[in-house]
Amino acid sequence: MRGTSLSKDFNQFLIEQNPFVFFRLPKSSKIHCYFQKDQKLNFTKDFKINGFIMGTFKKNNQTLFIPAKNHLEYDFIKAKVKTNDLKVIPKDDHRASFFSLVNKTKDSIQNGVLKKLVVARSIELIKKVDSFSLFSNLLSLYPDAMVYYWFNPQFGTWVGASPESLFSIHSGKFQTMALAGTLSYREDGYYPWEEKEKNEQRLVADAIMNILKKLFRKKEVLCSDTFTRRAGNLVHLCNMFSVNTTTFNLHQIIDELHPTPAVGGIPKKEGIKFLSKNENFDRSFYTGFFGPIAYANKVDLFVNLRCAQITDQVVKFYVGAGITSASIADREWEETQKKAQTLLKAIPLKDFI
Repeated sequence: MRGTSLSKDFNQFLIEQNPFVFFRLPKSSKIHCYFQKDQKLNFTKDFKINGFIMGTFKKNNQTLFIPAKNHLEYDFIKAKVKTNDLKVIPKDDHRASFFSLVNKTKDSIQNGVLKKLVVARSIELIKKVDSFSLFSNLLSLYPDAMVYYWFNPQFGTWVGASPESLFSIHSGKFQTMALAGTLSYREDGYYPWEEKEKNEQRLVADAIMNILKKLFRKKEVLCSDTFTRRAGNLVHLCNMFSVNTTTFNLHQIIDELHPTPAVGGIPKKEGIKFLSKNENFDRSFYTGFFGPIAYANKVDLFVNLRCAQITDQVVKFYVGAGITSASIADREWEETQKKAQTLLKAIPLKDFI
């Protein structure tokens, strides 16, 4: 069903306070909205649903979803955005805490417990922002990202522009990616990738290949050469994987892939155990998985990166960095600062006047 006005519908849903989500798939010219007419919490265990799922980093027996029953569609028209140069100055203890976490991780890697781990931190901006304008700016700034605005009265508001697919299934073709390493985007296309980033990418790609071979034992798993993939103001190393298949078990695929080595650790169980003990905040939906499912027809799931949680007076950003034995804490800190700019630059200028 065609929506009347994106902004008017958005504001009406905020007034009604029922669960809703607006999203635009990468490179798409359409914005979709799924919404509920009540505050019922809908959960799925087997993912045999038609709707938009929202999963946490920590594995649960059930995953929230908004049914696709009530569905609106809008044309996306890219607009010019005046970006800001906002910087959030971190407290000294936040920096020290992150450095300590990086060094603890390196100790665990050197002791042979881990091979690689993504550690994260949160950044708080104490400011009331126009959340619709933020969402609109993300749509125009990042046409290649999965951009979304998700609201649930019990779990709050999340907005983001994720560059990373968890996996997709279209017309019998399964696809996923390995994404690691970070540099700033350059107009000249020259990216001096160091051995640390190349090794991190190899670890992630090898781990995903092993998972896919386990999932699709009798199928050929194809992997692309490593290439540089742009994600807004940043670039990452990437490998694409594909499998031709007409039969699949979504629950099994999600269980094996999530959390991917690009947001968790290698080995997976040891990584999760380490983070539970040493990462001093709840990731919640950050580095979880989300996206629309039309079961047995089309699946587009993404890793919840470059995202923020919004409350009345606070915007909380979540960012992370991949740690290997070659990591330098100061560089990893700077990487998280760069990733934060993805959302910070999209905050409307009028919110700072």
